[in-house]
Amino acid sequence: MVNPDTCKKIPILNRCGIFFIALKGSEQLAAKKNPLSDKAYELYKSGMKLVDIADQLGKPEGTIRTWKNRYQWDSSDTETFQKDSETKRNVSVKKKKADVVVDDGTKETLQNDELTPEQQMFCIYYSKTFNAAQSYQKAYGCKYESAMVRGSELLRNVKVQEYIAQRMAEKESQLIADQDEVLKYLTSVLRGESQSTEIVVEGIGDGCSAARAITKSPSEKDKLKAAELLGKRYGLYTEKIETDVDMELNINIDYGDEE
Repeated sequence: MVNPDTCKKIPILNRCGIFFIALKGSEQLAAKKNPLSDKAYELYKSGMKLVDIADQLGKPEGTIRTWKNRYQWDSSDTETFQKDSETKRNVSVKKKKADVVVDDGTKETLQNDELTPEQQMFCIYYSKTFNAAQSYQKAYGCKYESAMVRGSELLRNVKVQEYIAQRMAEKESQLIADQDEVLKYLTSVLRGESQSTEIVVEGIGDGCSAARAITKSPSEKDKLKAAELLGKRYGLYTEKIETDVDMELNINIDYGDEE
């Protein structure tokens, strides 16, 4: 038996007039809570404005503002609850590093636990395009007008700047061959393991010719050159340098004082 005095009465309006329903405590919370309010809270804490949150979630700005006041997004208790939720989410991310497919067809792994998944996606896109508005729009799924403002603001985030710099350094190291890669290549040429493709033109009769691609192994000249470079790297050769010098040789002998 539900005690009406311990329950909250919710007014309901229909064509017949207003009537009230009684809800217990747990049912009151379930009736109020909208699943999108949690998503809106995360976006609010990431720095987004209410109007941008409303635009991204497809809700009126007044609804977002109501959630903000009702659930006290700026209170310390809410902040503590949010941090606990983020900790659980980060632990889940550590256990399962999910690959996300980027628009260019490549896969990227979200590995930075100090940034939200949207912020990491923004960094991934920005490191490829250097376009803040476009990167923000792809990462957050908002309108381009909002992305132009929010993208520039997100670039001022220190953690975002550090992650972008880290990704650029990794990208540069992948594009530039290091010492080991050069030595491995020279060794493959020396051993005849390297293969190259050349285009040759051959006559096919009646004054006509056709081009075709052939696979070619390193020639003896290529192998000798690779051996020479490897030998210089490891100091196997001592080069003798000869030169012509125009000089005059004078020898003075000191016999001491004569008696």
